Amino acid sequence: MPEVYDRVLLGDRSYDLVAGGRRFVASLAARFPGKGAAIERYLAEVLAMSRRGAPFFAERALPHRLSQLVGGALRAPFLRSSDRTVEEVVRPIVGDGDLYDVLTAQCGDYGLTPRYASFAIHAMVVSHYLQGAYYPIGGSSQIATGAAAVIAQAGGEIFVAAEVEQIVIERGRAVGVRM
Repeated sequence: MPEVYDRVLLGDRSYDLVAGGRRFVASLAARFPGKGAAIERYLAEVLAMSRRGAPFFAERALPHRLSQLVGGALRAPFLRSSDRTVEEVVRPIVGDGDLYDVLTAQCGDYGLTPRYASFAIHAMVVSHYLQGAYYPIGGSSQIATGAAAVIAQAGGEIFVAAEVEQIVIERGRAVGVRM
């Protein structure tokens, strides 16, 4: 059974987003007959945009002088299309309807509707999840619970809404917090 990493509910209908590019396309094409080519084109646009983002973000890690030399060339492919909205890119590919809603349903991950969201951000979110996703059993609070146990084992404590008196600095490094 293919790995479902997200489920989109439209009224009483449910659409699974399946991990893996080929499975993603095949699964949605089975639910939207005649739209296989549009789904493939959508995915190609997502992956191309995501690839343009890699040099853009890598440039941020370069030493300043090197960034001044090559930064513009690294950023340009991404910046040329980062201002296009999800709606501008996706709607002409898939047309109106449920398929558009399914393909743009992850907009909650980046906080804007497809009409206003950058296609570049959408593409990075979609391509990130495309190989699958995992959720903690018991919800996201389990991450904090697990971290709290590790902090306690190391002799640390967690305070919530506590007033900080001073951050303790030794030899240029933060080594503690005085409450």
